[in-house]
Amino acid sequence: MMAIVRLSAPSVRKVRPMKANPFFLTLFLLLLLVSPALAHHPGADLDELMGSEEKFFQVIDEPAAPPFELADAYGKVVRLSDFSDKIVVLYFIFASCTDVCPIHSEVIADIQKKINATPMNDRVQFLAITTDPAKDTPDVLKAYGPAHGLNTHNWMFLTTRPGEPEDTTRKLAENYRLRFEPLEDGQQMHGIVTHVIDRGGRFAAKFHGLRFDPLNMVLYINGLTDPSEPPDQSACSRCSRDRSMSWAFLWLTTRVLHAELLARHPLIKVLLVGQGFSINVRSVWKTPRRSERPVVTARIR
Repeated sequence: MMAIVRLSAPSVRKVRPMKANPFFLTLFLLLLLVSPALAHHPGADLDELMGSEEKFFQVIDEPAAPPFELADAYGKVVRLSDFSDKIVVLYFIFASCTDVCPIHSEVIADIQKKINATPMNDRVQFLAITTDPAKDTPDVLKAYGPAHGLNTHNWMFLTTRPGEPEDTTRKLAENYRLRFEPLEDGQQMHGIVTHVIDRGGRFAAKFHGLRFDPLNMVLYINGLTDPSEPPDQSACSRCSRDRSMSWAFLWLTTRVLHAELLARHPLIKVLLVGQGFSINVRSVWKTPRRSERPVVTARIR
């Protein structure tokens, strides 16, 4: 049986992340493909590798992230512990922010899109927490995700529970070592941090600012997943049903890997071929700027 996967080059985003480092990608893929045992979170090795290639990455590795008990847009109580079997991507924003919060949400939406294009989509939960619960009413919370390209399949916008002090979530942000200081004009002075919480509540890492490469976060999350529990083959309709594939192999059959990287770096192609892929790269059209956009066809033998 043969499955064909077409990988097209990603569209241009308004905020350009830092360029992915080909050496890092190649080395990471090599570790995942050559040794399945290394595909499980290798602790300091994964952190060290990511830290050496992504300057906006910070290792935390604390036993437990600060817990919380908040509410979603429908009033349902949501606790961090509810997602103990998932990797959590957590960030603080407020809907009326006119500065970096909308851009932060667009970056998260990009990462979520990459994650959700893979069998990891049921293993990762994205959580936004408002630091302005007085203004961010249930209707505001419900409308925010779709307006910023976020998929509510595994994304929630959380707020305080009824009767809690208005500054509850700002104090929670301080527990994550992030301050939101209210200003007279209704805005808030704050930093930008994306927190990654491993399964079991371990506080794994932070990605600071907006200039980190979203693909690096996807790779980091992929490194935290457990290959000893292979995903349901039906989750990837393009995958051959009669072939047992590793977690990394499944990940590579989807559109997370930039087509340009596959087209330009022969070593990555060699790794794929070694895992049963035959690769065909061709340019099919040009953008208005006359730069060729490669389309990659990967056949599972």
